[in-house]
Amino acid sequence: MVKQNISLFLGAGASAAAGMPSTDDITKRIMSGKGVIYDQGFNQDRGRFYIRKHKNPDSCVNNIIRFLSIIKREITVFFNKSNISYEDLYYVVRQIKDFTSEYENPIVVFFVEKIKPLVKKELNFAKKGFSWTIAKLASYSVAYIADVVTDLLSHKPANLDYLSFIKELIEDANVGSINIFTLNHDTVLEHYFSKNKLPYVDGFADESGIRHWQPGSLIDDSGRLRLLKLHGSVNWYRYKQGNKEFYGSRDLDNQEKMTNIEQIGVRPLILTGRINKILEYHRSIYVDVHYSFYRLLPSVDSLIIAGYSFGDQGINSWIINWMNETAKHKILLLGPDTVNCIKYARKGIRDNWYLWEKQKKAYNISIPVESFSWQDYSQLLF
Repeated sequence: MVKQNISLFLGAGASAAAGMPSTDDITKRIMSGKGVIYDQGFNQDRGRFYIRKHKNPDSCVNNIIRFLSIIKREITVFFNKSNISYEDLYYVVRQIKDFTSEYENPIVVFFVEKIKPLVKKELNFAKKGFSWTIAKLASYSVAYIADVVTDLLSHKPANLDYLSFIKELIEDANVGSINIFTLNHDTVLEHYFSKNKLPYVDGFADESGIRHWQPGSLIDDSGRLRLLKLHGSVNWYRYKQGNKEFYGSRDLDNQEKMTNIEQIGVRPLILTGRINKILEYHRSIYVDVHYSFYRLLPSVDSLIIAGYSFGDQGINSWIINWMNETAKHKILLLGPDTVNCIKYARKGIRDNWYLWEKQKKAYNISIPVESFSWQDYSQLLF
């Protein structure tokens, strides 16, 4: 039998069994502000929001929550859904923050003018000593959402055993190379690999205590298992060592090991939001990450997709193009309710999916990822 190159494509739902919060959990925490405080640091550029147990939101956080509540009310009608997520909110406030910068969007001006009276009234701009503006609220909201997401996704996973199907794939002599493409910022997969002593390539190479970004290793390395984090990671940062700047990955204990390396900025390299993510794919470390995705995807014979609801239009386009390249490409979709996942997916995926099913190229199995066994379903992809 000819070996098949099987890849995994994982979204947020694939980390739920490890104890990571869902999108809904993160949204509720952001909208409540529970335990979140703002620490300005030694200057405003170094300011950061932190989650601290038994703390009430401070005045800064309360202002942001009220601002986000107004945004949420206004965009609920546009998105035509009641379950507005933190990704939706980030997408809008990021546009407000950026509308006078490199991604100019004159339409945003009209939205700002629409909400301005509401914001001024509900946050009491007329109050003596009130120094907030809509621009400041948007800027701080972007940082607030990013910091809460980072804190909630930075803890160690509570359970890793459910990922045993990865080891099944590795042990299957009929499986060739294995790529794991993930949109998740957490380090669940890295912890699983470490616990099971599974060697893998993720584009970083050890160098004096900090793992340096060396994307060529993703393509050139002969290793069988690759990990590619398309939306960044909570342990990716920019660093400076002397006159050299580089992208680096902290160890799983989230600590730097060298004193002569300076971290640039207070936030990790993660992508949050909606359509704005596609713009970011052409900047920073994501240029290399997505180029590697582009290079690796054609070698894949079949994709196992879990925990992903097809919300990223840029990623969806890659999947559609890949599936339509050849009759041999197949998808196995896992999830608690894959029927509704397809029903409510973006139109491009939904329309193509029903065609792929008729062609026996796509299969959906309504089981949670923690119940999946490669041996039980491998015959669908061979």
